[in-house]
Amino acid sequence: MKCTSINNISYLNTWINTIENDVNTSNLKNHTTWENVIAFRYPEIDNTLYIYLQSKLENLKIEFENNFQIALLCSIRNLARIIKQTNDVELKLTHANKFSDKTKKMHSLLNIYTTLAQGPFFDELDILNSLISILDKKDYTKKTLTPAIEFLSSKKHDFSKFSLLADSDIRNAKDHNDVSYNNYNFVFKYKVGKQSTCKTVDHSTFINNFRNLLQGIKTFIRVIIEIISNEKINNDDLINYIVPEKKFDWFSLLLTTYKISCEQFESYPIIDNRTQIALSFNGLDVNEDNRLWFLVKSAVMAALFIDNEGLNFDRIFINFKSPRTITSFIALPAKKISQYLKKEISFDTLLKHVDGCLWPINHDTQPLQDINYHDIDLANYSIREIEDISSEDKKVLKAIIIAPNITTVEQVKVMAKDAVDLLKKQPNGGKQSFKTKHGSFLADRIYCVVYKSEKGNRSLFEDNSNFITTIQFDKNNFFEINSTNPLLSPLKSEIQENMEFRWNPNFAAEI
Repeated sequence: MKCTSINNISYLNTWINTIENDVNTSNLKNHTTWENVIAFRYPEIDNTLYIYLQSKLENLKIEFENNFQIALLCSIRNLARIIKQTNDVELKLTHANKFSDKTKKMHSLLNIYTTLAQGPFFDELDILNSLISILDKKDYTKKTLTPAIEFLSSKKHDFSKFSLLADSDIRNAKDHNDVSYNNYNFVFKYKVGKQSTCKTVDHSTFINNFRNLLQGIKTFIRVIIEIISNEKINNDDLINYIVPEKKFDWFSLLLTTYKISCEQFESYPIIDNRTQIALSFNGLDVNEDNRLWFLVKSAVMAALFIDNEGLNFDRIFINFKSPRTITSFIALPAKKISQYLKKEISFDTLLKHVDGCLWPINHDTQPLQDINYHDIDLANYSIREIEDISSEDKKVLKAIIIAPNITTVEQVKVMAKDAVDLLKKQPNGGKQSFKTKHGSFLADRIYCVVYKSEKGNRSLFEDNSNFITTIQFDKNNFFEINSTNPLLSPLKSEIQENMEFRWNPNFAAEI
Protein backbone atom coordinates (compact mmCIF):
# COMPACT_ATOMS: atom_id res chain seq x y z
CA MET A 1 0.00 0.00 0.00
CA LYS A 2 1.35 3.41 -0.98
CA CYS A 3 1.09 5.92 1.86
CA THR A 4 0.62 9.66 1.51
CA SER A 5 3.33 11.67 3.26
CA ILE A 6 2.31 13.41 6.49
CA ASN A 7 5.57 15.30 6.94
CA ASN A 8 4.03 18.64 6.11
CA ILE A 9 0.62 19.16 7.72
CA SER A 10 0.13 22.38 5.80
CA TYR A 11 -3.28 23.37 7.16
CA LEU A 12 -1.83 23.56 10.70
CA ASN A 13 0.92 25.87 9.46
CA THR A 14 -1.74 28.07 7.83
CA TRP A 15 -3.81 28.05 11.03
CA ILE A 16 -0.85 28.91 13.24
CA ASN A 17 0.33 31.69 10.94
CA THR A 18 -3.11 33.32 10.67
CA ILE A 19 -5.11 32.51 13.83
CA GLU A 20 -2.39 31.79 16.40
CA ASN A 21 0.07 34.33 15.04
CA ASP A 22 0.40 36.07 18.42
CA VAL A 23 2.45 33.12 19.75
CA ASN A 24 6.13 33.97 20.11
CA THR A 25 7.94 31.16 18.30
CA SER A 26 11.27 32.94 17.81
CA ASN A 27 13.04 30.53 20.18
CA LEU A 28 11.47 27.41 18.65
CA LYS A 29 13.72 25.94 16.00
CA ASN A 30 12.71 22.29 16.02
CA HIS A 31 12.31 20.11 12.96
CA THR A 32 8.52 19.65 12.94
CA THR A 33 5.44 21.56 14.14
CA TRP A 34 4.52 19.11 16.93
CA GLU A 35 8.04 19.35 18.39
CA ASN A 36 7.76 23.14 18.54
CA VAL A 37 4.30 22.93 20.08
CA ILE A 38 5.46 20.73 22.97
CA ALA A 39 8.58 22.82 23.54
CA PHE A 40 6.33 25.90 23.71
CA ARG A 41 3.96 24.23 26.17
CA TYR A 42 6.75 23.14 28.54
CA PRO A 43 8.81 26.32 29.01
CA GLU A 44 9.70 25.67 32.65
CA ILE A 45 12.24 22.88 33.03
CA ASP A 46 15.08 21.93 35.35
CA ASN A 47 18.11 23.28 33.49
CA THR A 48 20.60 21.25 35.53
CA LEU A 49 18.68 18.04 34.84
CA TYR A 50 18.30 19.06 31.20
CA ILE A 51 22.08 19.30 30.77
CA TYR A 52 22.57 16.03 32.69
CA LEU A 53 20.13 14.08 30.50
CA GLN A 54 21.53 15.62 27.32
CA SER A 55 25.01 14.51 28.31
CA LYS A 56 23.95 10.99 29.30
CA LEU A 57 21.97 10.44 26.10
CA GLU A 58 24.75 11.91 23.96
CA ASN A 59 27.11 9.34 25.47
CA LEU A 60 24.61 6.61 24.63
CA LYS A 61 24.42 7.90 21.08
CA ILE A 62 28.21 7.70 20.73
CA GLU A 63 28.14 4.06 21.88
CA PHE A 64 25.52 3.25 19.24
CA GLU A 65 27.71 4.65 16.47
CA ASN A 66 25.43 4.53 13.38
CA ASN A 67 22.33 2.82 14.77
CA PHE A 68 21.13 5.39 17.28
CA GLN A 69 18.28 6.83 15.19
CA ILE A 70 16.64 3.44 14.64
CA ALA A 71 17.09 2.55 18.34
CA LEU A 72 15.48 5.85 19.30
CA LEU A 73 12.52 5.28 16.96
CA CYS A 74 12.00 1.83 18.46
CA SER A 75 12.14 3.19 22.02
CA ILE A 76 9.86 6.26 21.96
CA ARG A 77 6.63 4.36 21.19
CA ASN A 78 5.02 5.73 24.39
CA LEU A 79 6.21 9.35 24.10
CA ALA A 80 2.83 10.62 22.87
CA ARG A 81 1.13 8.88 25.80
CA ILE A 82 3.67 10.41 28.20
CA ILE A 83 2.82 13.89 26.92
CA LYS A 84 -0.96 13.28 27.11
CA GLN A 85 -0.80 11.87 30.65
CA THR A 86 1.39 14.76 31.79
CA ASN A 87 -1.10 17.26 30.39
CA ASP A 88 -3.98 15.39 32.07
CA VAL A 89 -2.14 15.45 35.40
CA GLU A 90 -1.68 19.21 35.19
CA LEU A 91 -5.46 19.63 34.89
CA LYS A 92 -5.95 17.41 37.95
CA LEU A 93 -3.34 19.46 39.80
CA THR A 94 -5.25 22.67 39.08
CA HIS A 95 -8.38 21.06 40.52
CA ALA A 96 -6.55 19.71 43.60
CA ASN A 97 -5.10 23.12 44.44
CA LYS A 98 -8.64 24.50 44.78
CA PHE A 99 -9.38 22.34 47.83
CA SER A 100 -9.56 24.40 51.01
CA ASP A 101 -9.39 21.31 53.22
CA LYS A 102 -5.67 20.61 53.68
CA THR A 103 -6.04 16.85 54.28
CA LYS A 104 -8.25 16.44 51.21
CA LYS A 105 -5.81 18.48 49.13
CA MET A 106 -2.78 16.45 50.27
CA HIS A 107 -4.45 13.12 49.55
CA SER A 108 -5.42 14.41 46.13
CA LEU A 109 -1.80 15.43 45.49
CA LEU A 110 -0.67 11.99 46.63
CA ASN A 111 -3.01 10.39 44.08
CA ILE A 112 -1.53 12.62 41.38
CA TYR A 113 2.03 11.80 42.53
CA THR A 114 1.44 8.06 42.18
CA THR A 115 -0.22 8.62 38.78
CA LEU A 116 2.89 10.50 37.64
CA ALA A 117 5.25 7.88 39.04
CA GLN A 118 3.62 4.81 37.55
CA GLY A 119 2.43 6.59 34.39
CA PRO A 120 4.60 9.07 32.46
CA PHE A 121 7.69 8.69 34.68
CA PHE A 122 7.71 4.89 34.34
CA ASP A 123 7.26 5.25 30.56
CA GLU A 124 10.27 7.59 30.45
CA LEU A 125 12.36 5.06 32.37
CA ASP A 126 11.17 2.51 29.82
CA ILE A 127 12.58 4.64 26.98
CA LEU A 128 15.99 4.61 28.65
CA ASN A 129 15.78 0.89 29.44
CA SER A 130 14.83 0.19 25.84
CA LEU A 131 17.78 2.16 24.46
CA ILE A 132 20.21 0.32 26.77
CA SER A 133 18.60 -3.03 25.89
CA ILE A 134 19.10 -2.42 22.17
CA LEU A 135 22.69 -1.28 22.75
CA ASP A 136 23.60 -4.34 24.86
CA LYS A 137 21.38 -6.73 22.85
CA LYS A 138 19.70 -7.84 26.07
CA ASP A 139 16.16 -7.24 27.33
CA TYR A 140 16.43 -4.90 30.33
CA THR A 141 12.89 -3.56 30.11
CA LYS A 142 10.92 -3.79 33.36
CA LYS A 143 7.25 -4.32 34.04
CA THR A 144 7.01 -2.33 37.29
CA LEU A 145 8.41 0.88 38.74
CA THR A 146 10.76 -0.38 41.48
CA PRO A 147 13.00 -2.62 39.29
CA ALA A 148 13.06 0.08 36.58
CA ILE A 149 14.34 2.63 39.13
CA GLU A 150 16.87 0.18 40.55
CA PHE A 151 18.22 -0.73 37.10
CA LEU A 152 18.77 2.89 36.06
CA SER A 153 20.28 3.78 39.45
CA SER A 154 22.93 1.07 39.27
CA LYS A 155 26.60 1.96 38.77
CA LYS A 156 26.68 0.30 35.35
CA HIS A 157 23.66 2.13 33.92
CA ASP A 158 23.65 5.24 36.05
CA PHE A 159 20.81 7.68 35.34
CA SER A 160 20.26 8.12 39.09
CA LYS A 161 19.85 11.91 39.04
CA PHE A 162 16.74 11.27 36.97
CA SER A 163 15.63 7.77 38.00
CA LEU A 164 15.51 8.62 41.72
CA LEU A 165 13.06 11.49 41.25
CA ALA A 166 10.19 9.14 42.12
CA ASP A 167 9.93 7.17 45.36
CA SER A 168 8.53 3.71 44.62
CA ASP A 169 8.00 3.09 48.36
CA ILE A 170 5.42 5.89 48.39
CA ARG A 171 3.75 4.39 45.33
CA ASN A 172 3.71 0.92 46.96
CA ALA A 173 2.23 2.25 50.20
CA LYS A 174 -0.45 4.13 48.29
CA ASP A 175 -1.33 1.06 46.21
CA HIS A 176 -1.85 -0.96 49.38
CA ASN A 177 -3.80 1.80 51.18
CA ASP A 178 -1.17 2.04 53.92
CA VAL A 179 -0.98 5.85 54.05
CA SER A 180 -1.97 8.25 56.79
CA TYR A 181 -1.76 12.04 57.00
CA ASN A 182 -1.82 14.00 60.25
CA ASN A 183 -1.95 17.62 59.06
CA TYR A 184 1.77 17.92 58.54
CA ASN A 185 3.29 14.46 57.89
CA PHE A 186 2.56 11.58 55.58
CA VAL A 187 3.27 8.15 57.06
CA PHE A 188 3.83 5.46 54.42
CA LYS A 189 3.84 1.78 55.38
CA TYR A 190 5.22 -0.79 52.94
CA LYS A 191 7.22 -4.00 52.75
CA VAL A 192 10.83 -4.59 51.81
CA GLY A 193 10.84 -8.27 50.98
CA LYS A 194 8.79 -9.81 53.82
CA GLN A 195 9.68 -7.14 56.37
CA SER A 196 7.24 -4.32 57.12
CA THR A 197 8.64 -0.83 57.44
CA CYS A 198 7.43 2.76 57.32
CA LYS A 199 8.57 6.16 56.14
CA THR A 200 7.54 9.60 57.36
CA VAL A 201 7.59 12.50 54.90
CA ASP A 202 6.74 16.00 56.06
CA HIS A 203 4.44 18.31 54.10
CA SER A 204 7.10 20.62 52.62
CA THR A 205 9.36 17.71 51.59
CA PHE A 206 6.50 15.95 49.81
CA ILE A 207 5.48 19.13 47.95
CA ASN A 208 9.08 19.72 46.91
CA ASN A 209 9.49 16.10 45.71
CA PHE A 210 6.19 16.36 43.84
CA ARG A 211 7.33 19.48 41.99
CA ASN A 212 10.70 17.95 41.18
CA LEU A 213 9.05 14.84 39.75
CA LEU A 214 6.64 16.80 37.54
CA GLN A 215 9.37 19.15 36.36
CA GLY A 216 11.70 16.20 35.76
CA ILE A 217 9.10 14.49 33.56
CA LYS A 218 8.70 17.66 31.49
CA THR A 219 12.47 18.10 31.27
CA PHE A 220 12.87 14.57 29.92
CA ILE A 221 10.19 15.27 27.28
CA ARG A 222 12.04 18.40 26.16
CA VAL A 223 15.37 16.54 25.93
CA ILE A 224 13.90 13.69 23.89
CA ILE A 225 12.13 16.12 21.54
CA GLU A 226 15.36 18.03 20.96
CA ILE A 227 17.12 14.77 20.13
CA ILE A 228 14.34 13.77 17.71
CA SER A 229 14.63 17.19 16.09
CA ASN A 230 18.42 17.06 15.86
CA GLU A 231 18.17 13.63 14.27
CA LYS A 232 15.77 15.17 11.73
CA ILE A 233 13.25 12.41 12.26
CA ASN A 234 10.17 13.34 10.22
CA ASN A 235 6.53 12.42 10.81
CA ASP A 236 6.59 9.58 8.26
CA ASP A 237 9.57 7.88 9.90
CA LEU A 238 8.05 8.39 13.34
CA ILE A 239 4.69 6.81 12.51
CA ASN A 240 6.25 3.96 10.50
CA TYR A 241 8.14 2.77 13.59
CA ILE A 242 5.23 3.06 16.03
CA VAL A 243 3.31 -0.15 16.69
CA PRO A 244 -0.36 0.06 15.56
CA GLU A 245 -1.89 0.21 19.06
CA LYS A 246 0.18 3.32 19.88
CA LYS A 247 -0.43 5.25 16.65
CA PHE A 248 -3.68 6.97 17.62
CA ASP A 249 -1.87 8.68 20.52
CA TRP A 250 0.61 10.03 18.01
CA PHE A 251 -2.11 11.17 15.63
CA SER A 252 -3.56 13.26 18.48
CA LEU A 253 -0.15 14.82 19.06
CA LEU A 254 0.36 15.62 15.38
CA LEU A 255 -2.98 17.48 15.26
CA THR A 256 -2.23 19.66 18.31
CA THR A 257 -1.37 23.35 17.93
CA TYR A 258 0.02 25.92 20.36
CA LYS A 259 -3.47 26.82 21.59
CA ILE A 260 -5.63 23.81 20.65
CA SER A 261 -5.12 20.29 22.01
CA CYS A 262 -6.34 17.19 20.22
CA GLU A 263 -7.38 15.20 23.30
CA GLN A 264 -8.96 12.19 21.62
CA PHE A 265 -8.35 10.17 18.47
CA GLU A 266 -10.27 6.89 18.56
CA SER A 267 -11.98 4.37 16.33
CA TYR A 268 -15.05 2.45 17.45
CA PRO A 269 -18.19 0.76 16.04
CA ILE A 270 -21.51 2.57 15.81
CA ILE A 271 -24.97 1.45 14.65
CA ASP A 272 -25.48 -0.58 11.45
CA ASN A 273 -22.00 -2.16 11.70
CA ARG A 274 -20.35 1.12 10.80
CA THR A 275 -17.02 2.42 12.11
CA GLN A 276 -16.54 5.95 13.40
CA ILE A 277 -13.32 7.89 13.90
CA ALA A 278 -13.82 10.26 16.84
CA LEU A 279 -11.68 13.33 17.55
CA SER A 280 -11.95 15.82 20.38
CA PHE A 281 -10.30 19.25 20.48
CA ASN A 282 -10.05 21.71 23.36
CA GLY A 283 -8.69 25.21 23.33
CA LEU A 284 -9.09 28.49 21.54
CA ASP A 285 -12.23 30.62 21.20
CA VAL A 286 -12.64 31.32 17.46
CA ASN A 287 -15.63 32.36 15.36
CA GLU A 288 -17.84 29.77 13.68
CA ASP A 289 -16.29 30.11 10.19
CA ASN A 290 -12.73 29.62 11.40
CA ARG A 291 -13.81 26.81 13.72
CA LEU A 292 -15.56 25.00 10.85
CA TRP A 293 -12.51 25.36 8.60
CA PHE A 294 -10.22 23.95 11.30
CA LEU A 295 -12.50 21.01 12.11
CA VAL A 296 -13.08 19.99 8.49
CA LYS A 297 -9.38 20.25 7.67
CA SER A 298 -8.64 18.15 10.77
CA ALA A 299 -11.19 15.57 9.62
CA VAL A 300 -9.45 15.37 6.25
CA MET A 301 -6.06 14.92 7.94
CA ALA A 302 -7.46 12.26 10.25
CA ALA A 303 -8.84 10.41 7.23
CA LEU A 304 -5.40 10.56 5.64
CA PHE A 305 -3.83 9.05 8.78
CA ILE A 306 -6.39 6.23 8.74
CA ASP A 307 -6.03 5.60 5.00
CA ASN A 308 -2.27 5.29 5.42
CA GLU A 309 -2.88 2.54 7.98
CA GLY A 310 -5.12 0.67 5.54
CA LEU A 311 -8.10 0.90 7.91
CA ASN A 312 -11.71 1.34 6.87
CA PHE A 313 -14.17 3.78 8.41
CA ASP A 314 -17.58 5.22 7.60
CA ARG A 315 -17.55 8.67 9.13
CA ILE A 316 -15.53 11.10 11.22
CA PHE A 317 -17.08 12.79 14.24
CA ILE A 318 -15.33 15.75 15.92
CA ASN A 319 -16.21 17.86 18.94
CA PHE A 320 -14.56 21.13 19.88
CA LYS A 321 -14.54 22.67 23.36
CA SER A 322 -13.40 26.18 24.22
CA PRO A 323 -13.89 28.43 27.26
CA ARG A 324 -16.55 30.75 25.88
CA THR A 325 -18.58 28.49 23.59
CA ILE A 326 -20.91 25.56 24.03
CA THR A 327 -19.23 22.41 22.72
CA SER A 328 -19.38 22.32 18.92
CA PHE A 329 -19.53 19.13 16.87
CA ILE A 330 -19.42 18.05 13.25
CA ALA A 331 -19.74 14.77 11.37
CA LEU A 332 -18.47 14.01 7.87
CA PRO A 333 -19.04 10.85 5.77
CA ALA A 334 -15.88 9.02 4.74
CA LYS A 335 -17.07 8.85 1.13
CA LYS A 336 -17.11 12.66 0.79
CA ILE A 337 -13.71 13.05 2.42
CA SER A 338 -12.32 10.44 0.02
CA GLN A 339 -13.76 12.35 -2.94
CA TYR A 340 -12.10 15.52 -1.69
CA LEU A 341 -8.72 13.79 -1.26
CA LYS A 342 -9.04 12.47 -4.81
CA LYS A 343 -9.83 16.03 -5.99
CA GLU A 344 -13.24 14.96 -7.25
CA ILE A 345 -14.95 17.68 -5.19
CA SER A 346 -13.81 21.05 -3.88
CA PHE A 347 -13.40 22.06 -0.24
CA ASP A 348 -16.48 24.27 -0.51
CA THR A 349 -18.48 21.27 -1.75
CA LEU A 350 -17.14 19.18 1.12
CA LEU A 351 -18.38 21.82 3.57
CA LYS A 352 -21.91 21.31 2.26
CA HIS A 353 -21.85 17.72 3.52
CA VAL A 354 -20.97 18.68 7.10
CA ASP A 355 -23.59 17.76 9.66
CA GLY A 356 -23.34 19.33 13.13
CA CYS A 357 -23.67 22.45 15.19
CA LEU A 358 -21.27 25.29 15.95
CA TRP A 359 -22.27 27.73 18.66
CA PRO A 360 -21.28 31.40 18.78
CA ILE A 361 -18.71 32.78 21.20
CA ASN A 362 -20.19 34.18 24.39
CA HIS A 363 -19.26 37.89 24.29
CA ASP A 364 -21.09 38.70 27.53
CA THR A 365 -18.99 41.33 29.32
CA GLN A 366 -20.77 41.01 32.67
CA PRO A 367 -18.24 39.73 35.22
CA LEU A 368 -18.34 35.99 35.93
CA GLN A 369 -17.86 34.46 39.35
CA ASP A 370 -16.88 30.89 40.21
CA ILE A 371 -19.43 29.84 42.87
CA ASN A 372 -19.31 26.50 44.64
CA TYR A 373 -22.61 25.81 46.35
CA HIS A 374 -22.47 24.19 49.78
CA ASP A 375 -25.12 21.86 51.18
CA ILE A 376 -27.66 23.51 53.49
CA ASP A 377 -28.41 21.33 56.54
CA LEU A 378 -31.44 22.28 58.63
CA ALA A 379 -33.29 20.61 61.51
CA ASN A 380 -35.81 18.60 59.47
CA TYR A 381 -34.29 18.53 56.00
CA SER A 382 -31.17 19.16 53.91
CA ILE A 383 -30.75 20.91 50.56
CA ARG A 384 -28.14 19.13 48.44
CA GLU A 385 -26.64 19.24 44.94
CA ILE A 386 -27.48 22.89 44.31
CA GLU A 387 -26.87 23.72 40.66
CA ASP A 388 -27.16 26.79 38.44
CA ILE A 389 -29.21 25.97 35.31
CA SER A 390 -29.95 29.54 34.25
CA SER A 391 -30.74 30.66 30.71
CA GLU A 392 -30.06 34.00 29.02
CA ASP A 393 -33.22 35.62 30.40
CA LYS A 394 -33.96 33.62 33.57
CA LYS A 395 -32.02 32.90 36.73
CA VAL A 396 -32.79 29.27 37.62
CA LEU A 397 -31.42 27.03 40.39
CA LYS A 398 -32.12 23.36 40.97
CA ALA A 399 -31.45 21.09 43.96
CA ILE A 400 -32.57 17.97 45.74
CA ILE A 401 -34.11 18.04 49.21
CA ILE A 402 -33.61 15.18 51.67
CA ALA A 403 -36.43 15.02 54.24
CA PRO A 404 -36.26 11.76 56.23
CA ASN A 405 -38.51 12.89 59.06
CA ILE A 406 -41.29 14.64 57.12
CA THR A 407 -44.39 12.49 56.83
CA THR A 408 -47.31 14.71 55.80
CA VAL A 409 -48.25 16.90 52.84
CA GLU A 410 -48.58 19.98 55.06
CA GLN A 411 -45.10 19.47 56.47
CA VAL A 412 -43.74 19.28 52.93
CA LYS A 413 -45.50 22.54 51.96
CA VAL A 414 -44.05 24.40 54.95
CA MET A 415 -40.61 23.01 54.17
CA ALA A 416 -40.97 23.89 50.46
CA LYS A 417 -41.70 27.54 51.20
CA ASP A 418 -38.65 27.82 53.47
CA ALA A 419 -36.37 25.95 51.05
CA VAL A 420 -37.46 28.02 48.05
CA ASP A 421 -36.90 31.25 50.01
CA LEU A 422 -33.37 30.10 50.85
CA LEU A 423 -32.56 29.05 47.28
CA LYS A 424 -34.01 32.20 45.70
CA LYS A 425 -31.42 34.27 47.59
CA GLN A 426 -28.42 32.23 46.37
CA PRO A 427 -26.17 34.13 43.94
CA ASN A 428 -25.11 32.63 40.65
CA GLY A 429 -21.88 33.41 38.83
CA GLY A 430 -22.78 32.88 35.18
CA LYS A 431 -21.32 30.56 32.55
CA GLN A 432 -18.29 31.15 30.38
CA SER A 433 -19.56 29.08 27.47
CA PHE A 434 -22.92 30.81 26.98
CA LYS A 435 -24.69 33.92 28.17
CA THR A 436 -26.86 33.53 31.26
CA LYS A 437 -28.73 35.82 33.61
CA HIS A 438 -26.60 35.94 36.75
CA GLY A 439 -25.95 37.97 39.87
CA SER A 440 -27.02 38.37 43.51
CA PHE A 441 -30.68 39.18 42.76
CA LEU A 442 -33.55 36.75 43.49
CA ALA A 443 -33.99 33.72 41.23
CA ASP A 444 -36.81 33.58 38.68
CA ARG A 445 -37.29 29.84 39.06
CA ILE A 446 -36.38 27.11 41.51
CA TYR A 447 -36.73 23.41 40.80
CA CYS A 448 -36.36 20.73 43.50
CA VAL A 449 -37.03 17.05 43.93
CA VAL A 450 -37.80 15.83 47.46
CA TYR A 451 -36.64 12.41 48.65
CA LYS A 452 -36.74 10.63 51.98
CA SER A 453 -33.18 9.31 51.71
CA GLU A 454 -30.16 10.65 49.83
CA LYS A 455 -28.91 7.15 48.98
CA GLY A 456 -32.28 5.76 47.95
CA ASN A 457 -33.88 5.42 44.52
CA ARG A 458 -33.86 8.72 42.59
CA SER A 459 -36.54 7.83 40.02
CA LEU A 460 -39.70 9.96 39.74
CA PHE A 461 -42.16 7.07 39.52
CA GLU A 462 -45.10 6.57 41.85
CA ASP A 463 -43.87 3.10 42.90
CA ASN A 464 -40.65 4.65 44.26
CA SER A 465 -41.27 4.94 47.99
CA ASN A 466 -38.21 7.19 48.36
CA PHE A 467 -39.69 9.89 46.08
CA ILE A 468 -42.09 12.43 47.67
CA THR A 469 -42.65 15.29 45.22
CA THR A 470 -41.16 17.80 42.83
CA ILE A 471 -41.35 21.50 43.68
CA GLN A 472 -41.20 24.24 41.08
CA PHE A 473 -41.22 27.89 42.03
CA ASP A 474 -41.89 30.24 39.11
CA LYS A 475 -42.44 33.93 39.75
CA ASN A 476 -44.51 34.12 36.54
CA ASN A 477 -46.47 30.90 37.17
CA PHE A 478 -45.47 29.26 33.86
CA PHE A 479 -44.05 26.07 35.47
CA GLU A 480 -42.32 25.08 32.22
CA ILE A 481 -39.93 22.55 33.78
CA ASN A 482 -42.78 20.39 35.07
CA SER A 483 -44.99 20.78 31.99
CA THR A 484 -42.24 19.72 29.56
CA ASN A 485 -41.20 16.57 31.46
CA PRO A 486 -43.39 13.61 30.36
CA LEU A 487 -42.23 11.55 33.35
CA LEU A 488 -44.18 13.90 35.61
CA SER A 489 -47.53 13.51 33.82
CA PRO A 490 -48.81 10.62 36.00
CA LEU A 491 -48.04 12.56 39.18
CA LYS A 492 -50.60 14.66 41.04
CA SER A 493 -50.32 18.37 40.26
CA GLU A 494 -51.13 20.99 42.88
CA ILE A 495 -50.48 24.73 42.49
CA GLN A 496 -50.22 27.08 45.45
CA GLU A 497 -49.43 30.69 44.58
CA ASN A 498 -46.04 30.64 42.77
CA MET A 499 -45.31 26.96 43.47
CA GLU A 500 -46.36 23.80 41.71
CA PHE A 501 -46.04 20.39 43.36
CA ARG A 502 -46.01 17.15 41.40
CA TRP A 503 -46.81 14.66 44.16
CA ASN A 504 -46.08 10.96 44.28
CA PRO A 505 -49.70 9.66 44.60
CA ASN A 506 -48.61 7.09 47.14
CA PHE A 507 -47.34 9.85 49.43
CA ALA A 508 -50.15 12.37 48.88
CA ALA A 509 -53.16 10.09 48.56
CA GLU A 510 -55.55 12.65 50.00
CA ILE A 511 -54.93 15.27 47.25
